[in-house]
Amino acid sequence: MWPGRSRRGMGGRGNMGLMLLLIQLCQAGFDNIPPVTLGTIALNVGVFLGFVHKFLNLPFPHPLQVCAGVAQVWKRRDYWRIVEATFHHGGDWHLYYNMISFLWKGRSLERKIGSKRFLYMIAVFSVLVNYVMLWLNYGAANVFRDGSYINQCAIGFSGVVFAVKVVTTQLMEPGTVLLLGFIPVNSRLSCWFELILIQVKKTPFLYITCMKL
Repeated sequence: MWPGRSRRGMGGRGNMGLMLLLIQLCQAGFDNIPPVTLGTIALNVGVFLGFVHKFLNLPFPHPLQVCAGVAQVWKRRDYWRIVEATFHHGGDWHLYYNMISFLWKGRSLERKIGSKRFLYMIAVFSVLVNYVMLWLNYGAANVFRDGSYINQCAIGFSGVVFAVKVVTTQLMEPGTVLLLGFIPVNSRLSCWFELILIQVKKTPFLYITCMKL
């Protein structure tokens, strides 16, 4: 469900994703990034580096201790996982890909709808993504008689990123965009094609699909 976790801290070979993220943010210009988008990225990075848990005087958890799944949330009644799993990442590259994608999508959408509405949207998606995923996994387990759906457990901001992408594409004028720079697709359907491509990174299909419903 997640890549191997890299070493925390700003030194060492395990933080290339973090360094590239910082470079991308500097290139974009911090003054050119709307406050909610920038704050959300800072929160995710802060959680990944352990700053948030240290501030709250809490131990830093292993991914298996915070990931969201039917078995973990409903059977164990760890309902807090629905929210906390959203802001945890399995490694620096997992964090990098999600935050870079969110940077461009969030910056565009926040400017269109305003910071207050965007903040509300992120708050709702942060809960709704995993909640819907649980129902989809539960339904799939019963329909396909496959208990593995019950044991699937996910972390990361990917679902929120794709939810923002869906909203962004729906606000676009109808037209054609080039996927990967050369595949023409309908602009309002582009997020679905991205959903297929993201499988290369082995992100759970139902986790992202839940944001399309």
